[in-house]
Amino acid sequence: MSERFKQFQAVFPEEACLEALMRARHGGSSMTCPACGRPSTFEPRPKLRAFSCGHCNYMIQPGAGTVLDNRRTPLQLWFFALKLVAEQGSKATIGLIEREARVPAITARRLVDDLVALEAQRLDWFASLHRRVAGEKAAPERPGPARVPDKARAVKADTGGAKEGAAKPPPATFGTEPVAGRGLSGRMMMFGLAAGIACVAVAVLGIAMAKLRQEETPPDPEMVAILAAPALQTAARPSLILSSVESDLEAARQATEFALNNDPTLAEIKEQVAAVQEVPVVPLVLPPSNILLVPPKLPAGQAAIGPKSQIPKAPITSGGDPEQLLTFGPIRIRRHLVETIVRAGKVVGADPTLLMAVADKESSFSTSVQAKTSSATGLYQFIEQTWLGVVSEFGVKHGLAAETKLIGKNGRQFFVSDGAERQRILDLRREPYLSALLAGEMLKRDTLRLEKAMGRHLTGGEIYLIHFLGPDAAQTFIETMEEKPDVKAADLLPKPAQANRPIFYAEAGGETKTLSVSEVHRKFNDMIKVRLDRYSAVRPGAAQAVNRPTAKK
Repeated sequence: MSERFKQFQAVFPEEACLEALMRARHGGSSMTCPACGRPSTFEPRPKLRAFSCGHCNYMIQPGAGTVLDNRRTPLQLWFFALKLVAEQGSKATIGLIEREARVPAITARRLVDDLVALEAQRLDWFASLHRRVAGEKAAPERPGPARVPDKARAVKADTGGAKEGAAKPPPATFGTEPVAGRGLSGRMMMFGLAAGIACVAVAVLGIAMAKLRQEETPPDPEMVAILAAPALQTAARPSLILSSVESDLEAARQATEFALNNDPTLAEIKEQVAAVQEVPVVPLVLPPSNILLVPPKLPAGQAAIGPKSQIPKAPITSGGDPEQLLTFGPIRIRRHLVETIVRAGKVVGADPTLLMAVADKESSFSTSVQAKTSSATGLYQFIEQTWLGVVSEFGVKHGLAAETKLIGKNGRQFFVSDGAERQRILDLRREPYLSALLAGEMLKRDTLRLEKAMGRHLTGGEIYLIHFLGPDAAQTFIETMEEKPDVKAADLLPKPAQANRPIFYAEAGGETKTLSVSEVHRKFNDMIKVRLDRYSAVRPGAAQAVNRPTAKK
């Protein structure tokens, strides 16, 4: 890197660039939160390139919808490129960026092309950034017209008056000198008085103009700090990886073979593709004892809004007792719940072993459990926003067309206008088959997306991180672990650490130790591997041991 680029990075860290972008697009970080409706100062989240509400954690990404939202390219590089474009022009900038920032030629060209494309859109916020970057260097060259000092104007006026007086001297006549002298003196006095009045008027006008200019253009110290610019669209990413999770593929095949051996009708189930509007007719089956279906709670005298979808069920068609307890190491689970999860994995095309492992970790296979520290509920502990999001995205595919229509979106927040309908949709988290379907859809979507971004396979622990933290925070965590493994995980993710202290902290010699991102990463991998091994034992050779009936509780 060139010395100029290093100096630019020191003067304009990533946080300053993010605040500058926020001010340009949203006028600053203090505003009324569109989610909770309260005045709030949004706190910067540089790792996520966003700002979050201090009350409800609603997030605003100032670069959303533009190439500046790509977190693989630092804002410093975008801003540095913008500075060079403003100073040197687009053609000369490509070579400068390549040499000074040490980026490939194709990257430098994309930076400049994206900046030129943004400028062509004539966006007000981008024009503001561009003007400020150009003004940093050109500030001395674009002052307003210089004002002539009042004394100089007075001198010019007097000089002009003197010349004018000298050009028209009174005619000299013999015998009349005293009279001529008195006439000249009178004219000079009147002209001097007029010049004095003009000087006073000019001085008053100058002072007024100076005050007006100060009021019109107040200094903005934060935005003066914006020089920068980078513009690179998503850099060339590796091709899409459609593989399973490391050693989990064999376990998934074994789990599927076991399920098919115990229930041949599973082979007739086909994976659903695209949006399926028709809901298959399923024979009415009373839910087992551990499935809690909560009816919607409507205010007195108020009827439900619109028709409700027929919630998909996983029919129990095997010859075995649905209440039979199947043993997986120290865990015993009722047959109908195991078959429900395996069916959901086959329908979605997700790894049933992983779905079993996540359900074990999240809820210990309880369909009605609710977390004490959040709104997480059900078999896969969906929080409210995540559940509304997956219903909105995958609901039509799985027979929830009516519910999907009720869900709206404001920025990145999902909402349901009617309170009773919202509660009814959230209560569906307690339905195990639907919960497993949507958990499988979400894990499959986010795993493929993150594998493409990272350019490698994800471990079982990393896939669970997606469910635990969300895809954005999981990507930030994994990238930080690869680049700076000694960073304290609680500093990187303070809110998850506060809600899950046993994961982010450890007791050592009577003292509390804050774990690093590499230590938390290893803990997640070990945590899930134990469960993947536990449910990979469900193979044809172990069928007799697993199917051994035990006393019902």
